[in-house]
Amino acid sequence: MPKTPNTANGRFRFTEHTSEIGIEIEAPDLNAFFQTAGYGLIKLVLPQTPQGGRVAEKTAALRAETTEELLVAWLNEVVFWIQTQRFVAQNFDLSADQNGTALAVRAKGKSFDRLPLVLEVKAATYQRLKIIRSKNTVKTTVILDI
Repeated sequence: MPKTPNTANGRFRFTEHTSEIGIEIEAPDLNAFFQTAGYGLIKLVLPQTPQGGRVAEKTAALRAETTEELLVAWLNEVVFWIQTQRFVAQNFDLSADQNGTALAVRAKGKSFDRLPLVLEVKAATYQRLKIIRSKNTVKTTVILDI
C-alpha cells in the first residue's frame, strides 16, 4: 500500500479488505473531508493523471438523510464521472451543509477518450461505515467494492 497522501486539508490511506479496498479519511471539517475522499478515490484508481485530455468541468448537488449516505453518494458520483464520462477531477470546489446532509460540488479537471485505470471501483459501500465527528476532526473508513 502507498504512503498516506496528504491533501491541502486532510489525509487518506488505503487499507486492505477481502475482495474490496478501504480508504481511511481524516480531515478537520466536512468540506475538507469530502474533498479528501474524492481525491483519495481518484488516486486509488488512477495514481498518475494521464497527459493530454480536454479541460472539463462537472457539477453535482447531492442530498442524503445522513452524512454516511452523503459520503457514499459523493464517492459514487466520482466513480460515475471516472467510469462513464472518463472525467478526472483535479480540483474540487465544494460546500457541505452544517448537518452533513447536502453537498454542492464544482469539479474542474480533464476528460479523456481513454483512461488507463489501475483499479476499477464498482461502488462505495455502507459496510461498517460510521463517520466520527469531533470538534476538530471528521474521520471514517469507507469500503469500496472492486
